[in-house]
Amino acid sequence: MTTPYDPHAIIQLGESTMDSWAQGSRIEGVEVELATNEASQAEVRVFDPDPEFRLLQSLTSGDGIAELPVRVWLGFGEGKALGGPVFEGVLARVERDFSTTILRCFDVGFKMRKVQRTEYHRGLTDLEIIARLAKRNGLRFEGPDEKIALDKHKSEKQEGETDWAFAMKCAERAGLVLYVRGETLFAKEAVKTGREVLTLNFREDFMLMDDFRLSYRIPENQEGTPARVETRGRGRGGRRLKGESQRERRGTELLELKRDLRVKSKRHADRRAEARKALQREHAFDCSVGVLPSFTGPRPDARSTVKLDKLGTLFSGRYLCDRVTHIFAPGELTMELDLYRDIKPRA
Repeated sequence: MTTPYDPHAIIQLGESTMDSWAQGSRIEGVEVELATNEASQAEVRVFDPDPEFRLLQSLTSGDGIAELPVRVWLGFGEGKALGGPVFEGVLARVERDFSTTILRCFDVGFKMRKVQRTEYHRGLTDLEIIARLAKRNGLRFEGPDEKIALDKHKSEKQEGETDWAFAMKCAERAGLVLYVRGETLFAKEAVKTGREVLTLNFREDFMLMDDFRLSYRIPENQEGTPARVETRGRGRGGRRLKGESQRERRGTELLELKRDLRVKSKRHADRRAEARKALQREHAFDCSVGVLPSFTGPRPDARSTVKLDKLGTLFSGRYLCDRVTHIFAPGELTMELDLYRDIKPRA
């Protein structure tokens, strides 16, 4: 008999639904991994000893299985108490061993990874190109929280690349991070720590994974970002252009020097330097944390702020979620957080 305090998993696969409460231990396990700048994914393991492969048979049409929509709920209780789905995506692959069927699913951005194209994007900024690619793959689009100034490309060639790979290239130039949640492609600025959605006290609320894996890097990137990035390339007519990011008082100085790097203007070069400073860096702190979620506690996502406490002066503080993994097994639900943190620049 189940209670509101028992872990609960519901998987909606096309028109069919699997429920860990209603179907006992048929759901052997579920693992959902939420990330940015790469695909979020879910793995569902279903106990299916039927020699006729009944589950796969129900999904098969013709000689294959359709790209079915998938939604996964994990939590405690049922109905509203269970909250919204932790994952929404599409079925991308099925596997089978002696008694288990494995369903591998990716977020809806999978649609942008299926076709390689060669074409030109004319008169658009990098952000407008990303929005266009999202729309033609049936995704909604949400851009940065604040308006950013970007140059329009006279003619930008997408050459033998998937829409996702080309969107990533545009996002990197603009200093943006891409990720998909539900049916929406987000292009956002590099996140900064804010108000925490969860506070974890050591030895009370969480345990550290990988034999207490805590890391602090000194002295190369003490600020988590370089002190300055300089970009050098060729502009229109082959003229030399140099871009510079804003300067910090501490940290390393990086030089990006590429003879074939095309930059349209000084503003473009400066933007590229600032983007590299924001996105391509090693963080000063990182750690992995295992959590037993509470029945009513908040559920962080990648980019959420989490506060770690009672870890001493060095490691206590607010961290950002780089990756969030939910792991379900019958009677058990855990959450793993990959966290990072930078040091604030000195005034």
